[in-house]
Amino acid sequence: MYDFRANFLFKNNLNDFLPDHQKFGSILFEFNGNPSIKDSIEALGIPHTEVAFIMVNGISTGFKYQLRNEDSVAVYPESLIPPDLSIQSLRTEITEYKFVLDVNLGKLAKIIRMTGFD
Repeated sequence: MYDFRANFLFKNNLNDFLPDHQKFGSILFEFNGNPSIKDSIEALGIPHTEVAFIMVNGISTGFKYQLRNEDSVAVYPESLIPPDLSIQSLRTEITEYKFVLDVNLGKLAKIIRMTGFD
C-alpha cells in the first residue's frame, strides 16, 4: 500500500518508452517516502538522459527534486524546449566527444577513427 501519489505527463517522443496503455495520458505514480523525481521518472520507464526539462506544479525543477504527495509533473524532451529562459534545462552542452572501446570492438574503433575521432 502506498501513502502518496503524483501525476506524470510525458510529452512528445518520451511516450515512445511507455507501454501502449500509458502513452499520451496522465500516469498515476504511487510511492512511499521521498523519492527523487529522477528515480521516479526512471521507475516509469523513461531514461533520464532523454529528459530535457521538468515542470512540477507549473515550476521548472531539476533531477534532485523530492517528489511530494499530489505533485503534478510534466516531463519534456529536447525537441520541446521553449525559448523561455526561466526553464531549468537539464542538458549540458557537450563540447568534446570521447569514446572508450573494448578490444572486442576493434572494427568499430577502426570505423570511428576513419570518421575523424581518435
